[in-house]
Amino acid sequence: MISREKFAKFEEILLYLYGILIFINKDTIRFCAGAVIIVLILRKIFFKEKLECGNENLKKFLLFFIIGGTIWNFFSGMSYKPARNFLKMARYMPIVFYVYPMIKKDKKIVYKFLISCLIGYSILFFKVLQQSRSGMYRAEGYAGINSTGLLGAIVGSVSIGFAIGKNEFWKKSIYIILSVSGALITIATKGRGPFVSIIGTTLIIIGLYIFSKIELKRIAKFLLIFIIAMPLFYKSIPQKNLERFKNIFDTEQTVGNYSNGLRVEMWKNAIWRIKQNVVFGSGTKYDGENLFKKYVEQMPEKTKEEKWYKDAFEHGFDDAHNMYLNATVDNGLFVIVLAAIWFGIPGYLVFKYFRKSEEKILPISLLAGIISFEIQGLFWPIWRKSQQAVFWILLALIISLCLEGKNESNSFSRGNE
Repeated sequence: MISREKFAKFEEILLYLYGILIFINKDTIRFCAGAVIIVLILRKIFFKEKLECGNENLKKFLLFFIIGGTIWNFFSGMSYKPARNFLKMARYMPIVFYVYPMIKKDKKIVYKFLISCLIGYSILFFKVLQQSRSGMYRAEGYAGINSTGLLGAIVGSVSIGFAIGKNEFWKKSIYIILSVSGALITIATKGRGPFVSIIGTTLIIIGLYIFSKIELKRIAKFLLIFIIAMPLFYKSIPQKNLERFKNIFDTEQTVGNYSNGLRVEMWKNAIWRIKQNVVFGSGTKYDGENLFKKYVEQMPEKTKEEKWYKDAFEHGFDDAHNMYLNATVDNGLFVIVLAAIWFGIPGYLVFKYFRKSEEKILPISLLAGIISFEIQGLFWPIWRKSQQAVFWILLALIISLCLEGKNESNSFSRGNE
């Protein structure tokens, strides 16, 4: 009915569309996730293609994540509802099977996809700039404050990876400007978690480059440009936009500092709920025993602050604002599987790739995006939202590069240095 070549072009177009839309319309992320699953089904029907991600053991593990997680959640809540909720959250994982065969056939797709992301990011950046100039207190971009801050931080972090790795001064400068633009987005949204993630990711990526034995003069050049750029960057920001960042780590429980103080209370709530169902958890987004409300009932309300915090819990804020605590509340020991996906797989593949390839820049830069995502997960329930699609896309690129690039280790560096 249709040739494989024409179908491959359609797959590419959908991927590039995904790269653009993820920055400008969060609702289309769910649509694209559904489209990816349909493409995988059509591959099987028309071309008899099996699911493929470069490694049979990895394939089995990812399928176990979905199948095992669904069964686990059913028994966690003894209901179909947490199983359904888990499947909704896991629907972005098939992007790995979608991307891998495409990059296997044409590795240039990695860079074409990154260009499509840059187009979408540019549209988002100018939208945020427009909102900031209009006097909006917290810029929302197209997808809301938290999604926009997340995207800005991830692009900033990936750009830092490229900025350190590139040897030419002008290339470093371009990527530093791009990373600064990501930091500007986080400041415009007043997203403290994303801002912390850029700083933390930068330190980790410098360490990874030192570990990978890249020329130290590249790192020195990056630090030199960074040191020169930072004062100019700082002076260009209106001080009123920095006020919210001055109490990043202030956890004193006051009504005026409710953002931090409330997070601490949410984390306490989550830890208490974890203790009630250590093994199986309570089921994804399904607190069958109403443990959240039981904790709230025990909260003191003697002072004005205590009353305010308890009232806030009673009228919302029913998660931990932390993807790790949320996942442990929901899934108990199954969180080990999630930890392997978050940390084990990308870390193992990139470090293994170091030993086989002269190209360090692209895998480290993609890993920087994942590290940024993971740091932000400490402060926001991003795994419960469509924002997790960004993680799966980055992981898909890392898998495709590290598992397929091993036999052509110099192909990326020759063509893209």
